[in-house]
Amino acid sequence: MKAELIDLYSTDIPELLSDFLPNVKDNFGFLVRMIVGEKSLGGEESFDFFLYTPNWLLSNYKGDDIVFGIHYLIVFEYNYEKIYNTLRKYINNLEEKIWKDIGLKSGRIGHWEFQDYRK
Repeated sequence: MKAELIDLYSTDIPELLSDFLPNVKDNFGFLVRMIVGEKSLGGEESFDFFLYTPNWLLSNYKGDDIVFGIHYLIVFEYNYEKIYNTLRKYINNLEEKIWKDIGLKSGRIGHWEFQDYRK
């Protein structure tokens, strides 16, 4: 099975991420949903992560706070093309025998909607 990045969007941002321009290019943070599917069979699942800059972190937390960092993606400025291409390269290079393994590897970036699913 081969993975494919299908879509990247945010429910926090009203426009397409490719059209979005933050008020301050190096100080923003918002939730992103990454849609990943299997290239030949179709289907898709979601993976959520928080995209933010170090300046956003510094302006939203005190120096003595502790912030856990799972499912966070840190960038230094908003460059949609660079963000998208980096994620696409990682996801589109995933190839595994079963979908669960693709889901686990994609889940290293964002919270997989079935991460804690048990039968």
